[in-house]
Amino acid sequence: MIKNSQKGLSLVELLISLFIIYIVVLPFINMIHISSQNMRSSRDQIELSFFSKKCIEMMKSMDYAEALQNYNGQIREMDGYFVEFSLQPCNNNGNIFAIIINDCYVDMVYPCGRLKRLNYEDGQNIFVEDVPKKMPVEINALKYYEHKNINIIMSNNTISDVSLYLNSSNAHLINILSCSVTQYVGHYYKDYLLFDTTIKIYDQLSNEQPLYTSNNIIKLEI
Repeated sequence: MIKNSQKGLSLVELLISLFIIYIVVLPFINMIHISSQNMRSSRDQIELSFFSKKCIEMMKSMDYAEALQNYNGQIREMDGYFVEFSLQPCNNNGNIFAIIINDCYVDMVYPCGRLKRLNYEDGQNIFVEDVPKKMPVEINALKYYEHKNINIIMSNNTISDVSLYLNSSNAHLINILSCSVTQYVGHYYKDYLLFDTTIKIYDQLSNEQPLYTSNNIIKLEI
């Protein structure tokens, strides 16, 4: 009977010892697991950061019209990820309403306002609407070389300051109606615009939360 009692006691001691070891070792196992997860997450974030920079460099290689038309508000599949692009004119452009006139397009750069185009045989009429009151308007036509007339009609009669930048060959082709204008022929004008760019990277389109988000201010050529 004494021997059986001693065997039972040693089994209890063994169980107690295993329990103590479990209590002591478990936190270390959890720490190793959490550390491994953090290392994996950090590695993934670094990889996504480099991929985000790759997307930014791709955007910088375009002019602003191409970037807005092909990427703004769109989701593109790239390198196994789904990338959402958002570009907004940056406040660093100044509190102005800018109109860009090139050979290929007439466009505006400001969160509000509208342009309406009416083509005719020798050119087109551009109606500028909903520009905030007393906001300066800058019209950059330095890169316009087509020999067609462009008439710009400002519908807001509260606009007090319109600056028109021309080259030597188009000074007689672009007319501003309904308001006074200051013309600069061959005058230096910045050839870029700043955009507040947000890039969101997803692994699946069904996910609501992105894997990575980056915000950058980038310079895009006009």
